[in-house]
Amino acid sequence: MDAPGAEKLAPLPITQGIPFPDEELERGAPVRVVNSEGQPLPTQYTCLATWNSDLKYVKWLLIDFQAPDTRDVFLEYGNGVEPELPSCPVTVEDEASLQVSTGALELELAHGDPDFLKAVRVKSDDSWKDVLGDKNGLALYMADSRGLSFDSGAAAPAPAITIEDSGPMRASLCIKGFHASEDSRVFCPYILRIHAFAGRSDLRIFHTFVFDQDPERVSLTEIGMKLSLGLGNQLSLAFGGDHEHHSRQNCSRAEFVQMTDDEYEAILDGQPFAAGCRSRGWASCIGNEGSVAVALRDMWREHPKAIVLDEEGIDIQLMPESAGPLNLRNLWTEWPIRGKTEEELLAQMAERPTAGVSFKGFLGTADVPQNSAEGNEQSMREAKAFAEKHLQDRQVSWGDTDGDPRNNGAGLAKTHELWIDFRAESHAADEVEPWAAMIDQPPIAPPEPPYMCGTGAMRVLAAREEGVYPEVECGLELMFDKLYLEPVEKCRLYGMIDYGDLPNGHLRNDGVVYRIFQDEPGFKITDLIGWFNNEGLDMCTSLWQSFARTGERKFWALAEANSEHVEDVDTIHAHPTDAHRVGWTHYHSMLHWSGGASPSHTHPHGWLLHYFFTGNRRALEVSREVADAALRRQEPSGIYSNRGGLIRREFTDPVANLWAFYEVTWEEKYGDCARRSLDFFLSTQRESGQFPGDIFTDGERGDQARVSEAEDSGCGMECYMLYDAYRITNDPAIRKAIIAVADWILREKYYLTDMANGGGGITDMSVPAAHLAHAYQLTQDDRYSDALREALDQFPDQAQQYADMKARVVFRSPLTTQQFLAAALTVVGD
Repeated sequence: MDAPGAEKLAPLPITQGIPFPDEELERGAPVRVVNSEGQPLPTQYTCLATWNSDLKYVKWLLIDFQAPDTRDVFLEYGNGVEPELPSCPVTVEDEASLQVSTGALELELAHGDPDFLKAVRVKSDDSWKDVLGDKNGLALYMADSRGLSFDSGAAAPAPAITIEDSGPMRASLCIKGFHASEDSRVFCPYILRIHAFAGRSDLRIFHTFVFDQDPERVSLTEIGMKLSLGLGNQLSLAFGGDHEHHSRQNCSRAEFVQMTDDEYEAILDGQPFAAGCRSRGWASCIGNEGSVAVALRDMWREHPKAIVLDEEGIDIQLMPESAGPLNLRNLWTEWPIRGKTEEELLAQMAERPTAGVSFKGFLGTADVPQNSAEGNEQSMREAKAFAEKHLQDRQVSWGDTDGDPRNNGAGLAKTHELWIDFRAESHAADEVEPWAAMIDQPPIAPPEPPYMCGTGAMRVLAAREEGVYPEVECGLELMFDKLYLEPVEKCRLYGMIDYGDLPNGHLRNDGVVYRIFQDEPGFKITDLIGWFNNEGLDMCTSLWQSFARTGERKFWALAEANSEHVEDVDTIHAHPTDAHRVGWTHYHSMLHWSGGASPSHTHPHGWLLHYFFTGNRRALEVSREVADAALRRQEPSGIYSNRGGLIRREFTDPVANLWAFYEVTWEEKYGDCARRSLDFFLSTQRESGQFPGDIFTDGERGDQARVSEAEDSGCGMECYMLYDAYRITNDPAIRKAIIAVADWILREKYYLTDMANGGGGITDMSVPAAHLAHAYQLTQDDRYSDALREALDQFPDQAQQYADMKARVVFRSPLTTQQFLAAALTVVGD
């Protein structure tokens, strides 16, 4: 059990994903949680994935229970296990209306009605009291820069309401609809997921909006949801401040506004009442007819936010009007000027007086070959001086920069998590505080890392173990702390749109730029080099692997935040003019949305781990969008189409996505395309054992291969594609291909790196290491393990260089290094 800040609150609702080895737990077999004394706890269990298409054995199981304290618990399963039921199980009835009851709370929803929430009843002695007000119970709303307002009320189409989970411990509803103006103009989809828990009066709510408009015409000015309540009068209001709560009795209106990550203000009846830095994200309202408490998870991290309380109810402002408009255009309206020398830059600036400048590729007078892709520290210091002298009135970038106005925030989404607790009696502040702490850092109960990694449910993965390569493990943790956790806090990488993303790790001088600017006032590294979004190696997977290997909460927190950000903000979910862009993630760039839609940088693997560990259905929903995007791009022959994307990952990564999603759903439309595409890929393997650097589909039916002469060690997710496909099919042709690639890596000694001569160091080893580890698993040939051991020995000396930001591509390095270690230590960890 890991429940920071919630020791004073019990029972704690836990929703936790558990992996199982193949042939260990039959689907449908009884499961229960017991405490340290062996006493059974009421348990709900749901199979999220099976090992094979026969659906016989569980791969991932989702457990719901409520822990009476923060001591460790145990999972029992199999013969002789009898699940315990709660005294007040959740019930769901879907007849004339949809009704959910927890024993302490009743919800009533109506199908076919935009005003879908009809009643929220709380237990009051022996009776039930409806706490909804006279107006529409729940209204989701948005406003735009044209002065138009939209909501989910009477003018909107009736939403679709489905039951996603229905068990004794937890039920969840999914409500999908649209906002609309008073004259019925439909605007921006919404998704509302509501979770109810056995015996509890609080609801866990996920609010998602999708921006499906043209950013050149529309920007957003307000986003939120209003809940009409009938709590009576004589209100007592309270807010969770940074060090103490703020409260006042007999108020009529209160506003609690988190403006930035370190500034909030409370206003009571129009007058300033309290101020502070990082609020604890909760507010409560007590009237003579009932009370309510609301907690916004990550309120200060995802600023701006506001909670308004008055006699009419609660207004949860996910983006307050006072914050100013959310502009989702590409602010780089021209392609940037690039040059290797100051003379080249000045010449182009004279020809293009309004264009910005990108220093990616700038060499200056540094002693580097003129064909170098990027310069060195001297180059960057010269660039800084050049910018200060010549670029005061121009946009300046040091990283990937895209000036195509078509690359914008159309299709962006954002999900917020909030909890609302309804009661007939009063909420005491000393009760709300630990409740809000639980929401901000939810309790988790993962198995021990050796168990999780040993199941094989996360491919080739070794747990961190005491005494096993300790210098390597210390080096990796140092890189995470210095390159992710510290920059996020130092640069204040927070905000509704930004939180969860990381600095762009796709330039060789990212560490140099950080070091030479870090003492400047208002320093924010992403203003200089942009945002990472994702990489061809799937950074989200690396973060979840880091958690599974260590069990440390800091990795869980980073993995969850990053997954939620990339799933929503960096991925295109709708488009007003080009539906083919839906399902792809934006390439690294200065803005989250200014990079092109990139098949090779779109990966559901980490998002599926997010789903498996947490049960978050938004992650599964977006993963399906990605798999469907690949299906839409089939050739007439049924092979995934890549007519022009350079580097073979533009072909292999979408195919890897199909295999990954097929493993979750076993829907043959994904498996069929994946098989055909893999056969096409295998046909391009050369006698050397390696694959061409570029692989294109060609010919009338797209079943002819056009390839480049180049060979390389592997890229993107092809190692996952081959691993998953072989596990599913046991096809000897795939086994042969994996071994042939590994043998090529051995012959070319690609497992060794040379940082001194400009090599990428151990961070370049993630894909070769995966191939070598897979080959070792298939053959037990010590040549592969010896190569991995030799590569591991290089790492401790390199780790400090990365942590000190004195190597190249430092902001990518912890994630690619994690993937390398995950594979290598599985083979040589003993």
